[in-house]
Amino acid sequence: MANIDKKLKTIAVGAFLWLLVIVYILTYLHFSAENKQAQRELEYLKAHQRVAQQRLERHQQWERTMQQQRLEREFNQGRIIGADGRVVQ
Repeated sequence: MANIDKKLKTIAVGAFLWLLVIVYILTYLHFSAENKQAQRELEYLKAHQRVAQQRLERHQQWERTMQQQRLEREFNQGRIIGADGRVVQ
């Protein structure tokens, strides 16, 4: 009888340890998947931020180009705009 109790305890301890190992593996896999998803989302947000920054830079460059062209046209027409906004002849 003592032999059977000892075997049952050994089996119970072994099963418990295997259960702990399985829980550890599942927990690790779960958090690993969550971490990968968070990294993907972060990359997605960074990419959108880069695109928005590039769009803003292109718009600012376009505005500078338009301003330069306007000033060149006005200069070619014989008018020069001063720093205060008045026409200087």
